[in-house]
Amino acid sequence: FKYISTMHGDEPVGTEMMLELIEDLLQGYGSDSRLTQLMNDVEMHFMPLMNPDGNQAGTRSNAYGVDLNRDFPDPYVDPVNTPTGRAAETAAVMNWSAGKDFDLSVNFHTGALVVNYPFDTNSSGSSVYTATPDDDFMIEISEDYSSANSPMWNGSFNNGITNGADWYAISGGMQD
Repeated sequence: FKYISTMHGDEPVGTEMMLELIEDLLQGYGSDSRLTQLMNDVEMHFMPLMNPDGNQAGTRSNAYGVDLNRDFPDPYVDPVNTPTGRAAETAAVMNWSAGKDFDLSVNFHTGALVVNYPFDTNSSGSSVYTATPDDDFMIEISEDYSSANSPMWNGSFNNGITNGADWYAISGGMQD
């Protein structure tokens, strides 16, 4: 499982949330049976701060003005799946991810209280529902997450979730 946060430097809340999660996992290991089992059964990797330069400057983009959440390969606009020519942070995440066999990942952002599940893009570039081959599963795990957060579940999104492209389409997002 891959956890990433603060790819937008001006969204530091995710970093704090992730550090709290890590602390809870470590402190609960051996004394909380659920956390102990989780840590024994799930290989977890954490990147609490993907954009340190943007975070330091309080800006969305990195030090070179690149929005890292628009810099990943895109199946329609930029289908070449290589880190070459991308921002250093994007290339580092791509190389790190290529060396692992992640089943799922979470990317914490600040803003709307919602679980945004794939896909974020589509061939038209329009903001329309764009299902994944495992769309039912994506909905199920998204609702599992949001149902544990009453303000999210009961917020402005139905059950606290949305398909990314249905909400607003982007190209170069990490989840696609």
